[in-house]
Amino acid sequence: MEHDPLFDGPLPVEVQPLREIGVNGSESAMVAMCEQGTDEWLKLRKGIVTASSASAVVTSLGQPTKGKGRETYLCKLVGGLLLKHRQEESVSSQAIDRGHYLEPKARAAYELATGSEVRQVGFVWRDETKQAGCSPDGLLPDLGLEIKCPMQENAVRYLIKGKVPTDYIVQIQFSMWVTGLPCWDFCSYHNDSGIPIFIKAAEPDEKLHAAFNEHIPAFMAEVTETAERLKERAA
Repeated sequence: MEHDPLFDGPLPVEVQPLREIGVNGSESAMVAMCEQGTDEWLKLRKGIVTASSASAVVTSLGQPTKGKGRETYLCKLVGGLLLKHRQEESVSSQAIDRGHYLEPKARAAYELATGSEVRQVGFVWRDETKQAGCSPDGLLPDLGLEIKCPMQENAVRYLIKGKVPTDYIVQIQFSMWVTGLPCWDFCSYHNDSGIPIFIKAAEPDEKLHAAFNEHIPAFMAEVTETAERLKERAA
């Protein structure tokens, strides 16, 4: 089984090129086929920048972040590299629990609305360095899927505005940057049939992708250097 120095032991699942599962992403992207939310999935994510938290490193305007949010995320990633057991994941809320419960229904509604079959995967890395990755809510041959299951106020707001919400721009752009896919669908689903499903395609933002190219490696270099320094103190 493949070994990676970022982890304490062997990778817990099989890793293969993204293109080998019929997804036309970049040649360098790698995918792990596991269930999201499991211990194996948590181990794959520890110590690296992921799409859901990329806005702690790069803003939606393509600038490097500053301040407490960046520091907190750096400390979390460093801690992930230092921990010898399961990474602490304590964040939970009614909205998060709602999203987890409704996501399968949302995915089925998306498939019905688009006539597409969605492929579920565990985790995708940008390349073999495994320093950046994402956990798509679904993949198709030429696009990815980001599902949100908001409360009625936001579900209606998204329908009225008719565009990808600002809060999710970095997450979606980062997922495209990681996978190399040319399109990513944002899907807002509410479980009341009176509120229509909202699907909006996002295309690559070259300015943001250039910012990721510059600032993500620099941030990860800081994470790695800090972790190595603290490991020496613990020895």
